[in-house]
This record gives sequence, C-alpha cells and structure tokens, in this order.
Amino acid sequence: MASALLIIDMQNAFIEEYTQTDDVKTACEVINYCSQLMRSAKQPVIHIRDVSEADELNEQELKIISDITVDPSDLHIEKHYSNGFFKTNLKETLQSLNVNFVILCGQAAEQCVVFTYNGANEAGFSATVLQEGVISPKPNRAEMLMQDRNVISHAAIRALVR
Repeated sequence: MASALLIIDMQNAFIEEYTQTDDVKTACEVINYCSQLMRSAKQPVIHIRDVSEADELNEQELKIISDITVDPSDLHIEKHYSNGFFKTNLKETLQSLNVNFVILCGQAAEQCVVFTYNGANEAGFSATVLQEGVISPKPNRAEMLMQDRNVISHAAIRALVR
C-alpha cells in the first residue's frame, strides 16, 4: 500500500494571521518529521498551494513558509478551491504513483484540510489527518476536526513506512 503526505496551504499569506505561534511551531515540527519519514521510505510528499488569490497576493505571500522543509523530490499541486482534489490533477497524480492512502496536514482545519479530506474519500482514497499537524486560526477547530475524522500519529507513520 503506497501512502502520500499532503501538506495543505502552509503559505506565508495564510500563516501570518495566526496568533497561536506555538501551534504553528509544533505543527511545522511534526510535518517536517513526517515528511522526512515519508521521503526516506520513498513515499511522496505533496505540497498543495492555494493560488485562488494570486491576483491579490505577491509571489512571496504565495510561497510555502520557511519553517516547512521543501525537498527537491517533493511534488507540488496548485489549487483554486478549498478541496485539493477539485479541478486539479491531484487524483491522477496519486493514481500514477499507486497511492491509495493519504495523510493530510496543514491549514486550515475547518476549511481546506477537511474539504480535501472529504475530496480524498470521494475520489476513492483512504484518508487520515496527521495528529498535531493541522492548525487553524480559529480556536479549537483542529481539535474538532480530529474528533470526527481518522487520525494518525507520527509514531504510527514511522511504523507504517518501515
């Protein structure tokens, strides 16, 4: 079973609104750790960037934040809607890599992460959310997401990819 890590919307323009910097710091540490586990196991790491506001945002604002490690082997998908599967080539990319299990992380829990999670299920993939790898500018939204969705820990990912 091939797995992929989907890192959603960890971009400068969206992260700067966060006041809970400890949440961002923790999420980045967990995402980077799991990204490295996936890369070491030759499993894809895919950065999904929201470019729906590209006309209003500059190139620096659309970039992935510097706290997230981006490796040359990582893949990149641009989206215009909250669901990373809607009107993108994400489904086809995952299918071409024989991926059937996706691990979602990033921001915002109550929007793009949950919509992409639902999109993964609708597209026929098994989906889970990375524990401590999802953030939201709204209080308790990440915790709410994890209460009613499948969740995976970094320890489980480590065991999964060995």
